[in-house]
Amino acid sequence: MKKLLTILAALAVTASVSSAQAGDMQVNVVSGSPEGTNTWKVSGIIRETLDNVGIQGKLVPAGTCHKLVRYIEGTDVPTVFLHNAQNLVNNGPKGCSIKPSKENYVVPMYKRAFAICSRKTDKSFEEYLASVDSFKISTSGVYQEYMFKPLADSLGKTLRYVPKKTKDAYKTLLAGDVDFLYTGYTPSIAKSRELTCWGTTFDKETNGLPTLASLLPDWKYNNLNLQYYIYGDDIDGKTAEAVRNAILAAESGDTKLAKYIAGASMVPGTSYADTASVNDFWGEYSRWTEK
Repeated sequence: MKKLLTILAALAVTASVSSAQAGDMQVNVVSGSPEGTNTWKVSGIIRETLDNVGIQGKLVPAGTCHKLVRYIEGTDVPTVFLHNAQNLVNNGPKGCSIKPSKENYVVPMYKRAFAICSRKTDKSFEEYLASVDSFKISTSGVYQEYMFKPLADSLGKTLRYVPKKTKDAYKTLLAGDVDFLYTGYTPSIAKSRELTCWGTTFDKETNGLPTLASLLPDWKYNNLNLQYYIYGDDIDGKTAEAVRNAILAAESGDTKLAKYIAGASMVPGTSYADTASVNDFWGEYSRWTEK
């Protein structure tokens, strides 16, 4: 018992010291997407996660890639932000290229899959596909038309590609203007009662949905996933390590972050953090840009 009490006392001291060290740190979290978006929501969860371990700071609603860059260039306060390869694909042509490196890489967050969905129906995928004359698909404009042209060809359908903002792509489907929606498999999509999702780009059946690889075996993008990372600016090694530890610990616990990740059946960063590196980003970027 005495030995156990000694161990518990030592752990308490370690926790106290860690808390005190974290309390001396200030790290701001900046969102490069508008309020109400998934990136904004997750940025808020990151902020709350850091607050819970005593890492102080604020949540900055930059709203766009350019404003995010202007913010981090204008402050010396250590700052972290959520980023992925798709951001670079979409924003690079607009003159906003945030290119990750070993120096600003902090921690992997999670991997998100994608899904193809339609309005709610009792038909099978084959029956639904046979009922439409053309392959009319609505999606966020970050997914380029070249991704869907080979899919339409393999299905023997003509293509109507309708790029929209994410929320408008969803509305376009529900309005009956298109037949399919290609979208990130987010918690709101996974739980929607207005949609029938046919499959996901996960490598195994998820929530009763088959893989798109089994449903659409000839489509080269049927297994495309998106990894989300936290990157930093003006953040030293000690602070980056504290942020990394806080995020990975939260993903393993009964926390808002863990519940958010589980809500969309995403793969948490804890499952691959030991082997993840900035090289993964560039490998994924190549897949997003290959035609």
